This record gives sequence, structure tokens and C-alpha cells, in this order.
Amino acid sequence: EAEAFAIFDALVASAQHPAPNTPRPPLDLVHYDYGDALIVAGEAERAAKELLAAASAPGAESSMVSRARLRAAQALDVAGKRDDAIAQYKAVLALPNVFDSHEDAKRGLKEPYKLTRKSAENAGGGDASKAVKQS
Repeated sequence: EAEAFAIFDALVASAQHPAPNTPRPPLDLVHYDYGDALIVAGEAERAAKELLAAASAPGAESSMVSRARLRAAQALDVAGKRDDAIAQYKAVLALPNVFDSHEDAKRGLKEPYKLTRKSAENAGGGDASKAVKQS
């Protein structure tokens, strides 16, 4: 985990301060993937910060903004910051509806989002737990 997070940190730094003649990684996508990894790893507050950074990254596409704000709201719910989560769910409803983001935001307004850990035995093998959305 720590090694993966160090790689994400390096990607964020290289996107913010690219070396000359080096392609710049898409900052919105880097922040989104980092946030998604953090929430699954149990770092919900850090995840929310990364996901909100994805939503506000310069040049972020509207679909990314909608998905990142939705995922940030879910991370805030997991972190126990319900009021902040509700504000983000409401913000999602004002954005374009992509990949059922409005439906997910409405569900989030009704009840807090939760992650559960499904054991590897129940997931069909492997030695890692799999995070799943609880409906």
C-alpha cells in the first residue's frame, strides 16, 4: 500500500511540476484513481481530498467532475462526515448526469454510503479483500 501511495504522490507531483519535454499525466485522473485507492484502503478522509482535487483539476472534463464529486461524497460518508457528504451529493445533482451519478447522489442523500469488506473466500479466491458497495 505505502509503495502504491508513493507512486501516486510522485504522479501528482510530476503532473503539477512536469520536467521539460515530458508528457504531463492527466491530473484529474491521477487524483481520482488515487482517491479511489485510498477509500478502499480505509483512508476515507484523504480519499475525499484527492477526489475533490480531481473535480477541481484544471481541464477536468464534466463527466470526471461529476464522478469525482460523487465519489468524494461517498468517501466523506465513510469518514463519518455526513454534512459534508450531503453537500457534495447536492453538488452532483447540479452537474451533468453521467453513469447514473444523479441516481447514486439521490441514494446518498437518503442514506449514508458504506463500504463493506467481502472476504476472499466469498469473492471466489485470492488473498485480498474486495471492497463492495452496500445497497
